[in-house]
Amino acid sequence: MITVENLQKSYKADRGLRNHTQKHVLTGVSFHLNDGDCLGIVGESGSGKSTLSRILLGLETSDGGTIRIDGVPHKKWIKQNKGKFSVVFQDYRTSVNPNWTLRRIIEEPLCMLRSGKNAHAEHETIIAELMERVELPLDYLKKYPHELSGGQLQRVCIARALTTRPRYLVLDEAISSLDVSVQSQILSLLKELQREFQLTYLFIAHDLQAVAYICNRLAFLRDGVIIEELDCNHFMCAQSEYVKLLVNSILPFQSRFNRTSSHNVNS
Repeated sequence: MITVENLQKSYKADRGLRNHTQKHVLTGVSFHLNDGDCLGIVGESGSGKSTLSRILLGLETSDGGTIRIDGVPHKKWIKQNKGKFSVVFQDYRTSVNPNWTLRRIIEEPLCMLRSGKNAHAEHETIIAELMERVELPLDYLKKYPHELSGGQLQRVCIARALTTRPRYLVLDEAISSLDVSVQSQILSLLKELQREFQLTYLFIAHDLQAVAYICNRLAFLRDGVIIEELDCNHFMCAQSEYVKLLVNSILPFQSRFNRTSSHNVNS
């Protein structure tokens, strides 16, 4: 279990040479994430979603509050469990090296964690298995990022995130840059992978329909604090007026992600 309590984060906001103020991004965020869960963090741009994900990944430090995993302090747990906390970012173009082949992109985490006499053969086996799971042909490993569509490249990023067999996967706006039809395919793939690899997801997004499709719990982040949490089967129990407005905006329509979509490597 991941337990987050009273997490706080501020940045300096320059308003001239002598006027430095603090911009409070997270002002007391608390939640828990059980093994096997898919918790959706929903919020508008600027609500603190990406800052929260970077702190959880250890890319930034908080100003206050605590994060514990299995009762162990967050940073200590990550140090002791290298590769068990992974991420898929929103911008699939800038999160890969454009000068590397897909093979090298996917292999990068393995090279950082694994070495030894048989490492290369082990890497080849893992890469081949993951290419099959994200439904990309093996001969694509020779290609470069610019030769792929957005959906294909995001599949590569998902494969890379799974190479170390993580326990937790942060999906930071992982589908928001994709076309709607491709979003549906990627969401279906993520649901399958969660079951197969026994993953725990933290799914960060602003699109409530997408989050409701894949997650079992939702947390609504606004102005740096979680204002309400809901089970995805109990939308009508929302108490906050802000959350009610969001929920009512999608209830009259059938979710676009419930339509059956076939996986297609051309997307």
